[in-house]
Amino acid sequence: MNFGDCMTYATARLAGESLTFSGGDFGPVYCSGWQWNRPGSHAIFGIMDTETSAAITALAETMKAGFARMDARFGAGDARFAGLEGRMEAGFARVDHLIELQQAQHVEFRNEFSELRAEVRGLRNRVDALTARVGGLEHEVSQLRDYVTREVAEIRLELRRLRQRADQTDELLREIAELTVRVDGLERRQAD
Repeated sequence: MNFGDCMTYATARLAGESLTFSGGDFGPVYCSGWQWNRPGSHAIFGIMDTETSAAITALAETMKAGFARMDARFGAGDARFAGLEGRMEAGFARVDHLIELQQAQHVEFRNEFSELRAEVRGLRNRVDALTARVGGLEHEVSQLRDYVTREVAEIRLELRRLRQRADQTDELLREIAELTVRVDGLERRQAD
């Protein structure tokens, strides 16, 4: 050990603080040529002058006061950390509550969305059925128009033939004229 090591050990010893080390206590060691019998032995201070001893004692007292201030600050820091821990726990609790609310809203939204999808699916089925029915009706209307067109053409031919016959009476000609007017009306309705 050198003199600085010896002074550090002596200062810590006077301050009542322990040094961090592993293993057993120091055995007999030499500090700058002087025998240090055991820690706790103040033999080294016996060969120091009064001024050096007073300086080391003052340094030890200053260190004790510094350690006391550090302990007080650590205590205040512990209190602040405890307060901060309480605020953090409250903050985490609020975050947990907000997450629970969001999850509940998500479940509610998902349920509403499922209901909307079911409604849309129902409407889609109705529109599909209506489309199929309109398609069927359009086909029927198309067939009906074709039928009416054929029938009107055949009736016109028959009416023409009847008018051209010479053996007709005035009453028959009037009936043929009425039928022709009715057929013209059917043809106009079909065009609309």
